[in-house]
Parts: sequence; structure tokens; C-alpha cells
Amino acid sequence: MALSYVDLMDNRIGPRGCAALGAALDCMGEPGPSKVVTLNLANNEMIGDEGCEALCLGLRSNTVLKQLHLPFCGVGAAGARAIAQAICMPTGKVTHLMLTGNRLGAEGLRNLSDGLRRSKALVSLDVSDNRISGEVEHLAHFAHALTVNKTITSVLMHYNHIGIEGASVLQPALTKENTQITTFFVDSTLPTEIFETIYRAGGGGKGGK
Repeated sequence: MALSYVDLMDNRIGPRGCAALGAALDCMGEPGPSKVVTLNLANNEMIGDEGCEALCLGLRSNTVLKQLHLPFCGVGAAGARAIAQAICMPTGKVTHLMLTGNRLGAEGLRNLSDGLRRSKALVSLDVSDNRISGEVEHLAHFAHALTVNKTITSVLMHYNHIGIEGASVLQPALTKENTQITTFFVDSTLPTEIFETIYRAGGGGKGGK
């Protein structure tokens, strides 16, 4: 039976381990295409940008993986760029991307947005608790990616202090006309009047604080 689920949570995996995993997930390599559908590398802080880049080299040719879990792996802006390059490949199948608890920052979110804009498969994105601030230019880039993307239905970006200006920049991507995105979590410390214009609780409905 082919291996389809790999869970290596909290295993002190670093760049060398990620390079090996990337090679194993490379569908163009030997002994044949990977069958792994879910990869969970949560709580491996040693991965960092270098490890993320090594892993994503293999993922660029992967046509099978659907869920990539990298929470609390020390991933920053450079790692986000590598992920973007992997998820935007025409043959990519990643539908769920979990990056909570990393160090993307607003710059990393912008880098990731370049991949979101071209992704044909991604459905769920979790960038909660990623030190994303209210840098308007970067958040506007993200908002544009959400308006262009045709598959994303769920975005979690709570525990990021984007502020009033940052939240305002996201509003055009979350108008009433956009019924595609049914879940959108943001920082609950935002003023209620703006929080309620972008927060979506799932199932297409709005929710309160």
C-alpha cells in the first residue's frame, strides 16, 4: 500500500531533512511519483527559510500533495516566496496550506500573494499569528490576490495586528458580491464597525465578536 500521510511533527527536522523530503516528493524523480497526500511538519522550528526552500524545490513538480502543514516552523519572507513558487505551478494540487505561528510578516504575505494569485487548487489558507502588520502596500497586494483567485474559500489571519488602515485595504476583497470566501478570520481587537465588514464566520454568514 502506498504511503499517503506523513506526520513528522516536532522531530527537529532542519534544512537537510527538508532537502531529503523535497527529493522524495519530487514527482519527476526516482523511483516514481510520490503518493503522499498530506505532509505535516508542525513544530519543527529548525526548518526556517532554508529548509522551506529546500522542501519546495521538490514540491514544484509534485502533482499529488493536497495538504501542507508547516505551523511553527520558523518560516519567514524568503520561505513564503518559495511556497508561492510551489503552489502556483499549473499541475500543483495543494488545497490546504497551514502556516500559523511563523514569521512571514507583511513582506512574507506579499510574497505568498504572488502564488495565491496564480494558484488553481488552493482552498484553505492559514496565516494566523505571523507577525503581519498593517503595511498597506503589502496588504493591498494580498487583497488583490484574493480578488483574482478563483478557488480560495477560507482565510485565517487572526492574531496579526493589521490595524484599521490594514483592515480597510482588505475591504475591497471582501465585498458582499464576493460569496466565494466564506471564512475570513481577522484580529478581534479591531473596531467593531470595520471588523464586521471583513470578518466571515464560515458558511457564508457574518459573525460577531
